[in-house]
Amino acid sequence: MENKYLLSTLVRAKKILDFVKKRKTVTLNEVKKEFNLNSTTAFRLLYSLTELDFLVKNDRKYSLKSQVLGVENIQDINWTVVPFLKPIVDEYQLSAYVGIIFESRIVISQVIPTEKHPEDYQRLGESLPLNTTAMGKCALAFSSLSQQRDTFAKSNFESKTVNTLTDPLSLVSALKVIRKQGYALDDEEKEMQFRCLSVPLCKNNELVAVLGLSGTLSELKRSNISKLVKSLKQVGKEIELNLLE
Repeated sequence: MENKYLLSTLVRAKKILDFVKKRKTVTLNEVKKEFNLNSTTAFRLLYSLTELDFLVKNDRKYSLKSQVLGVENIQDINWTVVPFLKPIVDEYQLSAYVGIIFESRIVISQVIPTEKHPEDYQRLGESLPLNTTAMGKCALAFSSLSQQRDTFAKSNFESKTVNTLTDPLSLVSALKVIRKQGYALDDEEKEMQFRCLSVPLCKNNELVAVLGLSGTLSELKRSNISKLVKSLKQVGKEIELNLLE
């Protein structure tokens, strides 16, 4: 039975996204044929989905943006991680985040804020240089060597505070430590009086995203880091087992 409250254009857009997800890449003509659309309607739908950041167009072919990033299921992860991360947020009163690498920057794709800091949700969609945050450094440390080389070749590492690592040699050394210990720490490197830690989220030993916790220096105490890392790594394993099959 047809639902009179559903907008037909949104329904079409959702069907197109599902079609692209299944086919990996599609052309305008393929969308026209699959959904029996005229050229104008098909073009407007694809153009809108591209402008709204759901699709990427390359050489007349459209792909899901998440597929281009190498994280096909990141859209699902963004919402389904909440039940896994919420207990940590409640227990430690630290806001939790999911981040992905895009265009040599770390982009926050999900936020679970604490009751004390609801404003942290405004960080959703924030894009920052990889060297300025624990999440960025963690993502870079667990990326492929080609991704790392590409980042170092393209990036002029920015400074957010006096503690930000901007020297390439120092950053390379830090990435080796992060890779070995399995987590990254940002100690007032993005913002003074704030600390953040991050662990990788992988599928088949390849980076999919990173998980992060942040708070003020008094909220995320150095004495609790080992305990927090253990809890965050455990959540990461649960997400990998349940969501990244």
